[in-house]
Amino acid sequence: MGVAINPSEFLVAPDDVPYYLQLLESPDREQWLKAEAVLIPFAQGRAVPDANQHRLLVDFDKACVHNKHLVDAGALPTYTQHLLRAMTSLKGLNFQYMELEMVERLLGQLNRAITMLYLVVTLSPHASRPAMQRSLVDVGLFPP
Repeated sequence: MGVAINPSEFLVAPDDVPYYLQLLESPDREQWLKAEAVLIPFAQGRAVPDANQHRLLVDFDKACVHNKHLVDAGALPTYTQHLLRAMTSLKGLNFQYMELEMVERLLGQLNRAITMLYLVVTLSPHASRPAMQRSLVDVGLFPP
């Protein structure tokens, strides 16, 4: 008899990070929601997500180590592309026929994408600066 465990309920090993980054690039919304539920607490230095995912409290030492693993696994360009997809989806809204549920979902996606990029940029002291600047240029935060 097996026990069903939600992936976001157990500790993420650094070796699992590339798998979750691949899920984040998936076109399937359920897969990238699962990846976000795991990667955001991991970037915050937590073993598991808390009940209130809206707080950005971090365990600084663990978060720096975790974000180094994220950067080494290629999280920066992945997070940048995820943010660009979220911004493009929001731009594509037809405000004449807007549904509140759709707007809330897209704003939530944008919020999580910004959070992931923010955590990896601010808590990665050992990240290569050219790669970070290139990713931020892609988002449009810096001129080329």
